[in-house]
Amino acid sequence: MPLKSAWVMFAEASQDDKNMCASGGLDNVCTVWQLPTAADPAGKLLFSLEGHEGYVCNGRFLGDNKLLTTSGDNSASLWDMNALPEGKDIDMRGFIFEGHDKDVTSCDFKPGAFKEFVTSSADGSMMTWAIGQKTPTSTMRLYQADLDAGMKRGQTKTLIDVNKVKYQSNGFGIGVATEAMGSFLYDVRTLGAANTFVGSSAESKSIPKYSCAFSKSGRLMFVGTEDNTIEVWDTFKPDAGSTLQSLTMNHDNRITEVCVPTTGCVCASASWDTTGSIIQP
Repeated sequence: MPLKSAWVMFAEASQDDKNMCASGGLDNVCTVWQLPTAADPAGKLLFSLEGHEGYVCNGRFLGDNKLLTTSGDNSASLWDMNALPEGKDIDMRGFIFEGHDKDVTSCDFKPGAFKEFVTSSADGSMMTWAIGQKTPTSTMRLYQADLDAGMKRGQTKTLIDVNKVKYQSNGFGIGVATEAMGSFLYDVRTLGAANTFVGSSAESKSIPKYSCAFSKSGRLMFVGTEDNTIEVWDTFKPDAGSTLQSLTMNHDNRITEVCVPTTGCVCASASWDTTGSIIQP
């Protein structure tokens, strides 16, 4: 399916019988396609959703022709493709979620429901939201001073970029991948880190983590990294100092996305080396 912009930052397929796919990138537009079928093997463009004032980097279908996107304009937006306003060069967003101070890097819906979701941001925070409410229901901030025992009293707290969030299967845990402080498991009930996933060396702590996903049970957390590997962590092991396994997917560059299907049978990855991989245990 050809796109107007080659700089694509995400692609997401709908999980219903609509057979749609959405993508977004540096052109600030979210494009929605009808996936190819036997009757129409070429597929077709359905919508070009305009309104974001920054790049569009993540998106999730809600069902019923609705889509949630996140953007570099510090917001998340809900689009209702059943009721898009008509006209040229107009804001087509149905609902805007504002609260982050910097780029909103990812989003994920709470398992089993499309009424609650979580976002991550380069402002060092994760926020939970309810559909229909413009302000977040809770905020979790990631400060280096809170995580590094070597920080001195009075030293300025530094917020750490959050690159990706993902709900654990029970809906209470949130996996977090950060730019410079490893990865974490947050508990939405206490709004704090329930577990820390950082290697024993200082070097391993500083390696950027770009994405995360959970096994079907929610016990294992997969983390895509700058050093071309997928870290596998046991969320039951408190303050884990080492991974269960480091999956080498034959990638030659950073792994920007990892995912596990609902069946839990494989782990897939996407990399800056222009390839994707699937590993089956």
